[in-house]
Amino acid sequence: MRRFMRRDRKADSRGRLGMESLENRALMAVVSSMPEVAAVHTSQTMGLTVALCSCSDTGLKGDGITAATAPRFTGMATPRSTVTLALEGGDTLGTVKANPRGIWSFISRRVTIPEGSQVIRATEAASGSTASTTVTFDRQRPTASITFTGLDSFRVTFDRPVTGFTDRLRGLYFSGQPDGAPRFNLPFSSAQLKAYVGRIDFTASPDGRTYDIRMPELPIQSGKFQVRLVAGQSGVVDAVNGNRLAATALSAEQTVA
Repeated sequence: MRRFMRRDRKADSRGRLGMESLENRALMAVVSSMPEVAAVHTSQTMGLTVALCSCSDTGLKGDGITAATAPRFTGMATPRSTVTLALEGGDTLGTVKANPRGIWSFISRRVTIPEGSQVIRATEAASGSTASTTVTFDRQRPTASITFTGLDSFRVTFDRPVTGFTDRLRGLYFSGQPDGAPRFNLPFSSAQLKAYVGRIDFTASPDGRTYDIRMPELPIQSGKFQVRLVAGQSGVVDAVNGNRLAATALSAEQTVA
């Protein structure tokens, strides 16, 4: 009799636990069906925003200067609302609809945004709220000139500030033909050039326009020498807008007697 009652109680206990488990699962199912409400509430409290997408920031990230002809703008708005983007006091760039979480993204292809500093204004149709961001559009490619300043030194001058020029030196070549020797053409990034000229010293001007380059260990030999900066390989020579050079720069021939 005692054994029967113990078994009966155990059976009842398992049965109650089983029912509680089902109830918990049902409750979890209800809770898991509610995230959309929470997401809508969060995006609504953020309000309307607009910014240049980092993918369209072609120069230094975060500086608000771009060379993009079809820039992308992103932001937040009321979920599923319509947002209109326009130049302040100018053309309408277009409209975009925010997704269910309030996120929107727009690429300006129809209107070419003028050069210079421009205010991009976003307006939400339903609420009439507005937000704006200022972006500088600079699509002019930099140009460069190269002159020898001595037997072992030269100067590269750009028409506008550039960045990254002395970091990797891709596109810069030192060419020459010492008397009685084969002609060479070596990129500044190569180990062969460093073995030939030794160390390379750089001095940049504070405004980023002028770079003095000296090779103090260069064996002074009679012959003819040149320096060139190839535009097609000058991705390292970025102006603040991120553009490559407009044309290849070539120094005059330096003759050493």
